[in-house]
Amino acid sequence: MINEFNSTINHRKTVLVVDDNLINRTLLGAMLEPYYDLLYAENGVEALAAIRENISSLSLVLLDLVMPEMGGMELLGILRQEIELSKLPVIVLTSEIEYEVKCLQLGAMDFIRKPFDAPEIILARINRVIELTDDRKLLEATEHDSTGLYTRNFFLEYVLQLDTYKEDMKMDTIAVSLDHFQLINEMYGREFADRLLQTLGGKIAEFVRQHQGIGCHWDAEQFYIYCRHIENEDELNQLMNAVTFEDTSASFRIKAGIYSEQQDNLDIDRRLAAARFACDNIPLSQTGSVSYYDSQLHEKVMLMERRLDEMPRALANGEFQVYFQPKMDIRPDEPVLESVEALVRWQHPEFGLMSPGRFVPLFEDNGLMQLLDQEVWRQTVACLHRWREEYGVQLTASVNVSRMDLYNDANLSCILELLEQYDVPKEALHLEITESAYTDDENIILAAIGRLKDAGLTIEMDDFGSGFSSLNTITSMPFDILKMDMGFTRGIEKDEKKYHLVELVVNLARYMKVTTIAEGVETQEQCRLLKQAGCDVVQGYYFSKPLPAEEFEAYMKEKGVIG
Repeated sequence: MINEFNSTINHRKTVLVVDDNLINRTLLGAMLEPYYDLLYAENGVEALAAIRENISSLSLVLLDLVMPEMGGMELLGILRQEIELSKLPVIVLTSEIEYEVKCLQLGAMDFIRKPFDAPEIILARINRVIELTDDRKLLEATEHDSTGLYTRNFFLEYVLQLDTYKEDMKMDTIAVSLDHFQLINEMYGREFADRLLQTLGGKIAEFVRQHQGIGCHWDAEQFYIYCRHIENEDELNQLMNAVTFEDTSASFRIKAGIYSEQQDNLDIDRRLAAARFACDNIPLSQTGSVSYYDSQLHEKVMLMERRLDEMPRALANGEFQVYFQPKMDIRPDEPVLESVEALVRWQHPEFGLMSPGRFVPLFEDNGLMQLLDQEVWRQTVACLHRWREEYGVQLTASVNVSRMDLYNDANLSCILELLEQYDVPKEALHLEITESAYTDDENIILAAIGRLKDAGLTIEMDDFGSGFSSLNTITSMPFDILKMDMGFTRGIEKDEKKYHLVELVVNLARYMKVTTIAEGVETQEQCRLLKQAGCDVVQGYYFSKPLPAEEFEAYMKEKGVIG
């Protein structure tokens, strides 16, 4: 039996034997020394010191109850109060059955009865407790990530368990988020960003211990808390302000959205979504960093969910319409229509014409943007074909390609098939990709853009200047046209620095041998200054607002582009 037990031990564990009786210590030592490294203590005071000194290597404590200076009960109470020490397994050595319940309540895992007369049973009990503890440690390692909080799957499972046993306790679901975490990562480095996440995770762990709850690091900058209802919002504000670093001047904002349980009995997925929605809808101008999911937000969510449900029907019924805004070449003495940008609108049967800001972000967040993009591409290519066939003019049009489009090679095939189907040359369709997409999973995105260029398609970097790419970085990015964000244009006639910044970007584009486009042009003076700075093409309400296809054809006739 002992030989069989011995064969199950892969490496020696360390066991602390705590007993004031020399004979007991000697007996246990004789039984255990062939299999374990042993430490000894004669009372609770010595044992506590030995535990603190050897906590990283200790696997088990064998603890007598009646000892001088500090007994076993008192030591169990101390161990239970400290998180790290409370995880150390303890087997109580006793001949008194009446103490067993109290010891279990204090955290003991098992008992060995005195006198010690069955070595095989003692060894089996010790081995089993150590195995269970090792299994628990392994489980805990998978339960938590580097922040010290639960991972997503374990968090969801424990929420379901809490919901089963919470009885009448009202609970809050809280979403905690770091604003612009990607920017923090880029500006201050991965090491700082990781330290920030770990510090916030530690503060959340303290918070949930105080509020009878659990915490989770969901992904990247997103955390969740599930805890008893918080009556005082200041408690959560204190958490938002608790993360500070004295060794850096880094600026960051932590915000939280709260869903407090109502009578609606929402499942956990919807509670998390409600808390996240409240968190994401905190404006930068808001003084506080905490928002509640209320009836107003609920109505907004219901409207959003309705739009998501209506999207397939709207596609089938042709409710999404492409509008065209002209891009004007300002290099000649008189501006000339150079190309158009395709922009989408939703002609909703109830709400009327809706601008893209009311539905595009929603579709992007819910994976529907690719379907809408494909519809815009189809309508745009069809118009290019019709204008050539009916009016003999081959215009160039730019269409949006979202970052999610770039993750799916089928979208490249879709674009090429549309061009072939409508007999439109590749150079007639430009693909607008926002600057921010270039820095999102950079290797994947750049590879996808490379495939588009290899297929003969023209790439516009859209909204340049709205993101955080450095001038040095863009020299390695694949694109053919640089489209400056409208922020460059806005106020250029009043701000000399803005004008010189445009000159800088234009000169950089010339060095890279790419065309420059400025959007948001609203006045003649803005147009004059952009031309003076060397910009090639402009776009904005000064020339025309976005127009549906029929009105844009009338615009082309007015400008003499078609007869």
